[in-house]
Amino acid sequence: MEDLSVFIQKLCSYPTEQSWFEFKKNNDKPETIAKNISAIANTITYEKLTFGYLVWEIDDKTHAVVGTKFNRYHKSVGNQEIDSWLRHSLSRNAQFQFHELSIDDKLVTIIQIYPACHYPVSFKNVAYIRRGSYTKPLTDVPAIASDLWAILRQSNFEELRAKENLSNLDVLNLLQYNVYFDRLHLPTQSSNEGILQLFEKERFILKQTNGLWCITNLGALLLAKDFNDFPSIATRSIRVIQYQGTSKFAILKQKEYYAGYATCLENILDFIDAVTPSAEPIGANGVRQVIRSFSAIAIRELVVNAIIHQDFTTRNTSILIEIFDDRIVISNPGKSLVTPERIVDNPPQARNKLLAQIMRRMNFCEELGSGWDRSIQDCELQCMPAPRIKTYENTTQITMYTKQSFTQLSPETKVWNCYLHAVSEFLNGKTMNNYSLRKRFGLSDAYRSQISRLIKEAQNQQYIKPFNPNAAPRNMTYIPAWA
Repeated sequence: MEDLSVFIQKLCSYPTEQSWFEFKKNNDKPETIAKNISAIANTITYEKLTFGYLVWEIDDKTHAVVGTKFNRYHKSVGNQEIDSWLRHSLSRNAQFQFHELSIDDKLVTIIQIYPACHYPVSFKNVAYIRRGSYTKPLTDVPAIASDLWAILRQSNFEELRAKENLSNLDVLNLLQYNVYFDRLHLPTQSSNEGILQLFEKERFILKQTNGLWCITNLGALLLAKDFNDFPSIATRSIRVIQYQGTSKFAILKQKEYYAGYATCLENILDFIDAVTPSAEPIGANGVRQVIRSFSAIAIRELVVNAIIHQDFTTRNTSILIEIFDDRIVISNPGKSLVTPERIVDNPPQARNKLLAQIMRRMNFCEELGSGWDRSIQDCELQCMPAPRIKTYENTTQITMYTKQSFTQLSPETKVWNCYLHAVSEFLNGKTMNNYSLRKRFGLSDAYRSQISRLIKEAQNQQYIKPFNPNAAPRNMTYIPAWA
């Protein structure tokens, strides 16, 4: 945000309050503040503006700075500070920031409000809108509500403005522009103007009507030198923690990455590789081999998948990668777009299409939707358990496991891997049988009866079904239950 005192002077220069800002004087009722945040967020989306503001304490008639007793650290609702209460009471797509400054020894508090994204911002399930200087429920103006929904359906988080009013040099100082050219194997432009033209074409930046630039969330997410320079994505850093043993009791190492994903992704993967166990035995031909405890392909694909599919409407959440001796857990914001059972075969769906497209072009991932296929196939080749996926209300969690003997696997894990093997075979035009499943687990013929019991259990749980129910038992093959 620009110099706050200069910004306040700009607001005071308007003859009256506008739809996108409101002056407050001795009005710090929490419910009123929440309704105004909802109304302004929806209004600036409807009017295609960048930010909205609530300001304490400016006289709404004279625009004189009178100072305020309102202090977010002292104002509470029950046992919650006002900031925390607002974030819990508003819909999860509400984004705002508090700012404070002193003008002539008088405290002024500002709430900077971001546009609604994906759906209207609401308070207690009611969305509001500003009409002139009045706040009213969105349902009271059905024509505007319809137009707002049309705008929201066409908008996405990636194209919203992360930072505005930037000069050419400001843009280049905030972004790691060289990473873009390195990843796409392009010659670096000889002029700043050439770089900016390319970035505008990529929708990393947009030209403002005043001739200055704004950096979009897409540009910041990919190329930011520091997420903290961009309030709208400041919480989107990636945190990696290594624990001792198999519990969270003791942390060995942890690191948080605040740079754009295109800049820090390789560093994250290198860090994970460095802290996960590996062995380097010398083979029969005298060549040293590296045997890793986890599938490197699965790690890469699933970390990239978490980045691409995270839900940016969730507040104050980020990607977390936790490394234990026996597993790696990746948690990313947002519920999975598909059910865990159909994660491999479902048609590709992208929550953040622009981010997915540019990351594919930068060779961070394969074609959309193939990450899970590659991860499962590599785990099968190495006889490792396939990753598990669990979805919660606002989080998707992926767990990868180290190689374990068949007897060490839990019954649930055995059935899950049996099902995914049937899916993998089916997608390759084949059917699963006792032999192929034994090969998948790295088992000898002595395990035939145990694998038969596992197949029967997978059928009982309706994960698989016989390809030909009338086939003789020794010729029986299986396909996914949904096939």
